[in-house]
Amino acid sequence: MHLPSFTVTAVAVLSVTAMLATRDIGWRSWISATTSLGASVLKGANYPKIDINDVSGLQAARDSMDLKSWLGCTIFSAPWHDIRRSDGEINGVGARFYCPSTTCSWEAMDHVVHGRIVIFIHGGGFVVGSIESHDYIAQRVAHETGSLVISVNYRLAPEYPFPAGQTDVVTVLQNVVATYTEQDLHSDQSHSDKDILKLPKILLMGDSAGGNLAITAFLRAHIEEKSLAVRSVSGLLLAYPAVQTNCHECHMSFARFGQGYFLSASMITWFRHLYLGNLGKQIVPVSVEEQFSVNVTSSGHPLISPIEASIQLLSTLPRTAIALAECDPLADEGRAFAAKLEDADVDVHLHVFNRTIHGFVSVPLDQHEEAVAFLIEQAQLMWDRMPA
Repeated sequence: MHLPSFTVTAVAVLSVTAMLATRDIGWRSWISATTSLGASVLKGANYPKIDINDVSGLQAARDSMDLKSWLGCTIFSAPWHDIRRSDGEINGVGARFYCPSTTCSWEAMDHVVHGRIVIFIHGGGFVVGSIESHDYIAQRVAHETGSLVISVNYRLAPEYPFPAGQTDVVTVLQNVVATYTEQDLHSDQSHSDKDILKLPKILLMGDSAGGNLAITAFLRAHIEEKSLAVRSVSGLLLAYPAVQTNCHECHMSFARFGQGYFLSASMITWFRHLYLGNLGKQIVPVSVEEQFSVNVTSSGHPLISPIEASIQLLSTLPRTAIALAECDPLADEGRAFAAKLEDADVDVHLHVFNRTIHGFVSVPLDQHEEAVAFLIEQAQLMWDRMPA
């Protein structure tokens, strides 16, 4: 018997609604998961069934992500702010600039207060997501911190698989530092004394896959000995980061919350396949020596799965704040990553927000305001700890 697509959609939405009604999540999270399913069906974005060569399917998935974010921010009345914006490029990498001052010309850096800059990296499994889907939270961070926010429009898989997006973030970081210090990029390694130059105070901020790129871009810059770029990073602000890409399945939360809580296990697996291709089939952690090379042969390399990094490499990370959702497939790997950072003597601050789901920072779901307050407070502490 063949049911009309509308009937199938209605049954699916009602089934998820009934499932979520019995679970320990807030009402905004419940509405978001149900609305998200409906938006995906309307846009034709059934992620796990989209082939790597399905151009129209990939575009539908990306449009769906932008639509979900817009719907979430509209339904839950996101507190938008009048922040000046402009779109441009940084050495060939697309970016959107959010400026709380009267001008928004990043090259001049004349509106950067006390050198405070946030480089924001959107989530979306390395495949979907955009500066549009995360426009609200980037505006919010600029408003709350009074800093310049640069949202990176990095290249997406599968058209541009690993490490394209990661190298885009490194390019932005290095060029922002070079512009701020008015130094030529090629002189980056010639400065051994931090006090020679007045460095910016940069925070790398990202959610989900963007959290992964915030961590791994910093590690790549360290491995590649981009000294000024590394020294200019005051901290990492991470929301439910994907940190064990080689084995999300190794954590109980992946199975516990892998269906019916917006981000599904099948979506995560699909994202990983498109981002890594055959590299994703190699999951064994690499040796300590290999970790300090950008020649990546396994998804167990820290540039893909930062939780697999040695204590020696992890200890190079700056102060880190991590906001996790209780009902998220990635929750347990986030907890494990925080514990490993503590073992590496990294100044790490973890907060798990109850009764909420993946995506609650970029869209105002349950515990959104509390999470934003936590991350903004951590940002101020990171900046305050750095010398003027």
